[in-house]
Order: sequence, then structure tokens, then C-alpha cells
Amino acid sequence: MNRSNLLILSAGVLFTIIGCDASPFRMYSARTDEHFEKAKKDIHEAANSTAEALSSVRVDYVNESQAKLNALDKQYLAIKEQGKNATGEAKAELYKRLQNLQERRDGIRERLDDYRKSNDKAAENLRTGIEAALVDYQNALAGK
Repeated sequence: MNRSNLLILSAGVLFTIIGCDASPFRMYSARTDEHFEKAKKDIHEAANSTAEALSSVRVDYVNESQAKLNALDKQYLAIKEQGKNATGEAKAELYKRLQNLQERRDGIRERLDDYRKSNDKAAENLRTGIEAALVDYQNALAGK
């Protein structure tokens, strides 16, 4: 009987010291919640950082493409100037060429606008299309 009293007394003291709120499961749960919240915060920060980097890349690409288009537009204006001196059939052919070039320029501008507004997956496809359209426009200006 002495041993059982001692065992009961020990169990009572142990429960009193530990208490219900400080159970090992509750402590583990609290640590897990802290880790989860920290991981969630880190993921959120990484996502924001990635979004900012992608936005910066897009802005840089649009500015670069716009600069290329502006340089090509100088050639377009030079061809347009040639049309002022042309007559007859040459003028009609030059007018058709200028109209074709104008449509290509407008298409590139439209694609750049779409690129600015697009999501990540669509942006890559649009970027490929923009690059191809710029090369096509450049070749058309050169008469190829």
C-alpha cells in the first residue's frame, strides 16, 4: 500500500507541475504553428519578389522592343519620303508596300500591348511572336 500511495502522489505532483496547458502535444502543436506561419510568410515574400522580378523583366523587354520598333520606324519614314517623289505605277506599288508595313507596325504595337497585360504563360508565347514580327517587319523594310 505504501508503493501505491507513493505512485498516486507522484502522478498527482507530475500532473500539477506539467499542467493541462503545457502538455507535450500542445507544445509541439504551437511550434508547428509557428513554423507553418513562418513558412507561409517566406513563401509569400518569395512570390512577391518573383512577381516584381518578372514585372521588371517585362518592362525591360517592352522598352527594348519599343526601341527596336522606333529604329525601324525611321526606315519606314525614309521609304514614305521616297513615295513623295514617285509617280504612276511606282507610286501605287510604294503605297501598297507602305500600307503593308503600316499593318505590320500596328500588329507589333498590339502584341506589345497584349504582352504588357498577359499572364506568365501567355507572355512567353507573345514574346516569341513579337520577336518574329520584328524580324518580319525588318525584312519587309529591307524589301526581302
